[in-house]
Amino acid sequence: MPYGMGPLGWRHYPYGFGGGWWNPWGYGPPVPPWGPPTKEEEIRFLEEEANFLREELSRIEKRLEELKKMIREQIEKTFPMEFLAKFFNLFSFTLLIGIFIFGGAQISSIGIKLLRK
Repeated sequence: MPYGMGPLGWRHYPYGFGGGWWNPWGYGPPVPPWGPPTKEEEIRFLEEEANFLREELSRIEKRLEELKKMIREQIEKTFPMEFLAKFFNLFSFTLLIGIFIFGGAQISSIGIKLLRK
């Protein structure tokens, strides 16, 4: 239950959802019957929640690093670095040869058109 709601939660009298009651203080956040928390209690609660969130964040970051390491290892097992270097080299030369062949075909077509005139 959220902080300060009491043992019965939203069904307690001031919250207006149980037994046909409505919040008698009008609109706005309901006030628990025992009064709002003191500043010290609120600060303590927020510090506890901040510590909890810091622990969660460190746990998530640790798990994320483990996953990154695991994925890196799997990629290295699947595609060794030598293979990737050779593959990209082959790809770039194939692309370059394709450009040369296409350019040669265009130049030869221009030459044929000039010879016909």
